[in-house]
Amino acid sequence: LEFRRVLFRSFAAVQRTDSVVYGIDPAVHWMNIFEAVGDDRPNRPVLLLMTGTPLSSRGWVSALDGVAETLARYGIVVAVAQRRSGPTSCDGCSFGMLIRVVQDQKAAVRYLRSEAATLRLDGDRILSGGFSSGGIVALISNYYTDEDAAPDLRVLLDSLGGWEGEQGTPGVSSA
Repeated sequence: LEFRRVLFRSFAAVQRTDSVVYGIDPAVHWMNIFEAVGDDRPNRPVLLLMTGTPLSSRGWVSALDGVAETLARYGIVVAVAQRRSGPTSCDGCSFGMLIRVVQDQKAAVRYLRSEAATLRLDGDRILSGGFSSGGIVALISNYYTDEDAAPDLRVLLDSLGGWEGEQGTPGVSSA
């Protein structure tokens, strides 16, 4: 049945839940969640998507609506997360902004995992991806550790709370 749902659209309608808060840093970070109407499975897979724009811009969460709706029709819950933005014109700002955006992605994963029972998600099947810089953020979030940072950038990474950061749901894995 799982394989069949991926090959053929199983659901005609998609429900969208907007502005689900996943972290505060002190700004509020939110995501829109797309799921198939009538999908009553208790442990659904989830795909977390991050927007793709320059790191100095928030990106448009709505730019991924079409992709999210299409994937949700296959029985995949899709969360499209808004992320931080900031200046990239000063020394260290680009890398600092990248760290902050990775922290946002990790906070979104922690939220989804912590709310898996309520949202009827499989907390062990959270995939991440994105468009453009959102894809880069997903790769870094999934494969880099604090120890992977070059020594000269490690000071900045440590000063910002490492790749994990401090927002979101503490004590929950972002893996």
